[in-house]
Amino acid sequence: MTTRTGKYSDKSDIYSFGVVLLELITGKEPMDKDNDIVNWANSRIKKALKGEYEGFVDSRLQTFDHEEMYQEMYRMIFCAKACVNRLPKSRPSMRRILLALEGNLPLENLCDEKDNKLRSSTIYKGLFLMNCDILFKMLMHFLYR
Repeated sequence: MTTRTGKYSDKSDIYSFGVVLLELITGKEPMDKDNDIVNWANSRIKKALKGEYEGFVDSRLQTFDHEEMYQEMYRMIFCAKACVNRLPKSRPSMRRILLALEGNLPLENLCDEKDNKLRSSTIYKGLFLMNCDILFKMLMHFLYR
């Protein structure tokens, strides 16, 4: 999205983070021949959010043996969908994504920015790094159990 508009902002960073989430979840490259990962995912994400992971979630991540792992994957998919929303104003903040991925924010409240008080770039970068650490741990949990 950023490359199309040429404008960079917190919301374009959120979009980029959503693309990274989709890459991690699906195991796909961001660009594949004539299709980008966001367009590819948009046609399949509803099924994935209903638990139909085949054809969406990387096969190495589909071995869920208890409910907590299913919920973690659901949160990751839900957050990815919110991050790549076409309307930048509708994308959640990194703070809210972090809280949702940790399970500390109900997903239905992910895009409710009424109480968004996080604007410090130092804190923002710290949350992004923490979020990447959480994702890395989640993926390691799925891949190397």
